[in-house]
Amino acid sequence: MNKEIRLISKDHYLTNRNLYFLAINSSKDIPNIIQLSSRHFACLIVWDANNASYEEISDLIKILIKNGAAYICSWGKDCERVETIADIIRADSESEYDSSADSVIMTTSHKDESLEEALYFFLSLTYPAGNYEKTMRSNLVITIGSSDWSDYIVKIIQNPESLRQ
Repeated sequence: MNKEIRLISKDHYLTNRNLYFLAINSSKDIPNIIQLSSRHFACLIVWDANNASYEEISDLIKILIKNGAAYICSWGKDCERVETIADIIRADSESEYDSSADSVIMTTSHKDESLEEALYFFLSLTYPAGNYEKTMRSNLVITIGSSDWSDYIVKIIQNPESLRQ
Protein backbone atom coordinates (compact mmCIF):
# COMPACT_ATOMS: atom_id res chain seq x y z
CA MET A 1 0.00 0.00 0.00
CA ASN A 2 1.08 3.55 -0.69
CA LYS A 3 2.07 5.31 2.55
CA GLU A 4 1.63 8.79 1.10
CA ILE A 5 -1.27 11.02 1.98
CA ARG A 6 -3.16 11.78 -1.23
CA LEU A 7 -5.52 14.64 -1.90
CA ILE A 8 -8.66 13.03 -3.32
CA SER A 9 -10.96 16.03 -3.58
CA LYS A 10 -10.64 19.79 -3.06
CA ASP A 11 -13.65 21.31 -1.36
CA HIS A 12 -15.60 18.04 -1.31
CA TYR A 13 -19.24 18.64 -2.15
CA LEU A 14 -20.54 17.33 1.20
CA THR A 15 -18.10 19.14 3.47
CA ASN A 16 -16.46 21.97 1.53
CA ARG A 17 -13.27 20.55 3.05
CA ASN A 18 -10.29 19.07 1.28
CA LEU A 19 -10.48 15.27 1.40
CA TYR A 20 -7.29 13.26 1.88
CA PHE A 21 -6.66 9.52 1.87
CA LEU A 22 -3.97 7.34 3.41
CA ALA A 23 -3.66 3.55 3.08
CA ILE A 24 -1.20 1.82 5.40
CA ASN A 25 -0.45 -1.82 6.22
CA SER A 26 -0.18 -1.36 9.97
CA SER A 27 -0.96 1.33 12.52
CA LYS A 28 2.79 1.58 13.04
CA ASP A 29 3.09 2.93 9.47
CA ILE A 30 1.28 6.18 10.32
CA PRO A 31 3.57 9.13 9.57
CA ASN A 32 4.67 11.12 12.62
CA ILE A 33 3.97 14.33 10.71
CA ILE A 34 0.66 14.69 8.89
CA GLN A 35 0.56 17.78 6.71
CA LEU A 36 -2.84 18.72 5.36
CA SER A 37 -4.24 21.99 4.06
CA SER A 38 -5.58 23.08 7.47
CA ARG A 39 -4.43 23.13 11.07
CA HIS A 40 -7.22 20.79 12.23
CA PHE A 41 -8.96 17.89 10.52
CA ALA A 42 -11.58 15.18 10.88
CA CYS A 43 -10.31 11.63 10.57
CA LEU A 44 -12.03 8.35 9.72
CA ILE A 45 -10.05 5.25 10.71
CA VAL A 46 -11.12 2.14 8.77
CA TRP A 47 -9.50 -0.79 10.55
CA ASP A 48 -9.99 -4.29 11.87
CA ALA A 49 -8.54 -3.46 15.29
CA ASN A 50 -9.63 -6.74 16.83
CA ASN A 51 -6.04 -7.93 17.37
CA ALA A 52 -4.51 -4.50 17.99
CA SER A 53 -3.04 -3.84 21.42
CA TYR A 54 -3.99 -0.88 23.58
CA GLU A 55 -0.53 0.57 22.87
CA GLU A 56 -0.94 0.28 19.08
CA ILE A 57 -4.27 2.08 19.14
CA SER A 58 -3.04 4.61 21.67
CA ASP A 59 0.07 5.43 19.62
CA LEU A 60 -2.04 5.97 16.50
CA ILE A 61 -4.50 8.26 18.29
CA LYS A 62 -1.70 10.28 19.93
CA ILE A 63 -0.14 10.95 16.52
CA LEU A 64 -3.49 12.02 15.07
CA ILE A 65 -4.22 14.39 17.96
CA LYS A 66 -0.68 15.79 17.94
CA ASN A 67 -1.14 16.60 14.24
CA GLY A 68 -4.50 18.35 14.69
CA ALA A 69 -7.29 15.76 14.68
CA ALA A 70 -10.35 17.56 16.03
CA TYR A 71 -12.84 14.79 15.18
CA ILE A 72 -12.01 11.07 15.12
CA CYS A 73 -14.39 8.46 13.68
CA SER A 74 -13.72 4.72 13.58
CA TRP A 75 -15.22 1.85 11.60
CA GLY A 76 -14.40 -1.86 11.46
CA LYS A 77 -14.05 -4.71 13.91
CA ASP A 78 -13.54 -3.42 17.45
CA CYS A 79 -14.13 0.20 16.39
CA GLU A 80 -15.84 0.86 19.72
CA ARG A 81 -12.58 0.05 21.50
CA VAL A 82 -10.75 2.42 19.16
CA GLU A 83 -13.22 5.15 20.12
CA THR A 84 -12.91 4.37 23.85
CA ILE A 85 -9.12 4.56 23.69
CA ALA A 86 -9.39 7.78 21.66
CA ASP A 87 -11.59 9.22 24.42
CA ILE A 88 -9.02 8.29 27.07
CA ILE A 89 -6.15 9.79 25.05
CA ARG A 90 -8.29 12.81 24.20
CA ALA A 91 -9.05 13.45 27.86
CA ASP A 92 -5.35 13.30 28.69
CA SER A 93 -4.50 15.64 25.79
CA GLU A 94 -7.21 18.12 26.70
CA SER A 95 -5.91 18.40 30.24
CA GLU A 96 -2.66 19.73 28.72
CA TYR A 97 -4.56 22.39 26.76
CA ASP A 98 -7.93 24.07 26.92
CA SER A 99 -10.48 21.57 28.25
CA SER A 100 -13.57 23.70 27.63
CA ALA A 101 -16.51 22.35 25.68
CA ASP A 102 -15.47 24.51 22.72
CA SER A 103 -12.15 22.66 22.51
CA VAL A 104 -13.27 19.06 22.94
CA ILE A 105 -12.05 16.57 20.33
CA MET A 106 -15.12 14.69 19.10
CA THR A 107 -15.15 10.89 18.66
CA THR A 108 -17.60 8.39 17.16
CA SER A 109 -17.60 4.71 16.24
CA HIS A 110 -19.80 3.06 13.64
CA LYS A 111 -20.07 -0.59 14.63
CA ASP A 112 -23.52 -1.35 13.29
CA GLU A 113 -23.23 0.64 10.07
CA SER A 114 -22.06 -0.26 6.61
CA LEU A 115 -18.85 1.29 5.36
CA GLU A 116 -20.93 3.51 3.08
CA GLU A 117 -23.00 4.75 6.04
CA ALA A 118 -19.86 5.48 8.06
CA LEU A 119 -18.34 7.35 5.10
CA TYR A 120 -21.51 9.36 4.61
CA PHE A 121 -21.57 10.29 8.31
CA PHE A 122 -17.89 11.23 8.17
CA LEU A 123 -18.31 13.37 5.08
CA SER A 124 -21.55 15.07 6.04
CA LEU A 125 -21.96 15.15 9.82
CA THR A 126 -18.57 15.74 11.43
CA TYR A 127 -19.10 19.15 12.97
CA PRO A 128 -16.24 20.16 15.26
CA ALA A 129 -16.37 21.88 18.63
CA GLY A 130 -16.49 25.67 18.45
CA ASN A 131 -12.77 26.38 18.67
CA TYR A 132 -12.11 24.20 15.61
CA GLU A 133 -14.90 25.49 13.34
CA LYS A 134 -12.67 27.85 11.36
CA THR A 135 -9.52 25.72 11.38
CA MET A 136 -10.93 22.25 10.56
CA ARG A 137 -10.94 22.49 6.77
CA SER A 138 -9.66 18.97 5.94
CA ASN A 139 -10.88 15.39 6.20
CA LEU A 140 -8.55 12.39 6.27
CA VAL A 141 -9.61 8.79 5.64
CA ILE A 142 -7.10 6.21 6.84
CA THR A 143 -7.37 2.52 5.97
CA ILE A 144 -5.20 0.11 7.89
CA GLY A 145 -4.34 -3.37 6.66
CA SER A 146 -6.79 -3.81 3.79
CA SER A 147 -6.15 -2.91 0.17
CA ASP A 148 -9.72 -4.03 -0.58
CA TRP A 149 -11.12 -1.36 1.73
CA SER A 150 -8.72 1.20 0.28
CA ASP A 151 -9.75 0.50 -3.31
CA TYR A 152 -13.43 0.46 -2.38
CA ILE A 153 -13.30 3.75 -0.47
CA VAL A 154 -11.46 5.56 -3.26
CA LYS A 155 -14.03 4.23 -5.74
CA ILE A 156 -16.93 5.45 -3.58
CA ILE A 157 -15.35 8.86 -2.94
CA GLN A 158 -14.76 9.35 -6.65
CA ASN A 159 -18.42 8.52 -7.33
CA PRO A 160 -20.27 10.80 -4.90
CA GLU A 161 -23.69 9.67 -6.14
CA SER A 162 -23.09 6.28 -4.48
CA LEU A 163 -23.11 7.96 -1.05
CA ARG A 164 -26.42 9.70 -1.69
CA GLN A 165 -28.27 6.40 -2.09
